[in-house]
Amino acid sequence: LAVPMGELMLRGNQVGLQADDIPVKLLGKGTRRQLSLALQLALNDNDTSSILIDEVEQGLEPYKVKTIVRALKDTKQQVFMTSHSSMVLAELDATDLYLVKSGSDKLVHLDENYQALLRSNPDAFFFDKLIVCEGETEYGFFLELDRYLWLNEGYTTSSYSASPLLGKGKGMIPIIENLNNLGVNNLCFMDNDDDDATEALNGKTIICNCEKGYSIEQQIFKDAPTPAIHEYVEWAKAHTKLPGDFVFNDSQRDFLGKQSKSGKWFKSVGGGRLLGEIFFKYYKQMNIQSHLYHQIESILFWLQNGIL
Repeated sequence: LAVPMGELMLRGNQVGLQADDIPVKLLGKGTRRQLSLALQLALNDNDTSSILIDEVEQGLEPYKVKTIVRALKDTKQQVFMTSHSSMVLAELDATDLYLVKSGSDKLVHLDENYQALLRSNPDAFFFDKLIVCEGETEYGFFLELDRYLWLNEGYTTSSYSASPLLGKGKGMIPIIENLNNLGVNNLCFMDNDDDDATEALNGKTIICNCEKGYSIEQQIFKDAPTPAIHEYVEWAKAHTKLPGDFVFNDSQRDFLGKQSKSGKWFKSVGGGRLLGEIFFKYYKQMNIQSHLYHQIESILFWLQNGIL
């Protein structure tokens, strides 16, 4: 940056800055905010001054957001900043944060108990409702439910200030306890082949799960419409040890469910998305008396009403 002397002479006691030949006042908002922060930090680097910043991420590229937040965290000055960006939160510690919800006049100071949640799911602090998915398969499946809702119903979970969150097995328990302490409405989407996990969550959250003893894969193979099963079988022939001459009939649903679980056909977010992509293609053909249909409709009701 340079001081244009001609402009300085014309404007008396005002200093004009420019980058190359472009006056700073004509540059983008992000660049001007960077300059303002740099001047504040350089001129007042002591513990007797404060900086107030509204939505620190505005107008800045992600790498600049990271750099600025780190600089602000390390300054001697007292810094108050607001943010709606999970990227900003990811650069801070839980103890740096105060949470305020829309319509509330209270600030909640987070403690070190929220550090793990902050590192794994910083988005969690920006939603009113969270769907905690037990594992990667459930999470991927839910992402496809979200896509189905957008393409067919014109809304997504985020339309209701809600979002899925990856819980990772028994790691769900401290997550749900943290969400409850923050007053965040939550629901757990899980299988039902681990009695200990289900018991630990009873009374702490709303549970939408599979039938007793069933994994999500087994439940899908039990309840999905027949055309969906045919698609799963064709995929399995090409990508698993399922014999190429395997011919599906309805009595083999249980066998396929157990094979998909033991063979870990879908044990990843991508696998869950594949399950969901095929499943929701035929969702309107579902038997409305089936267990999985009832659980999904319960989740949708909760999204829209906040209760079950």
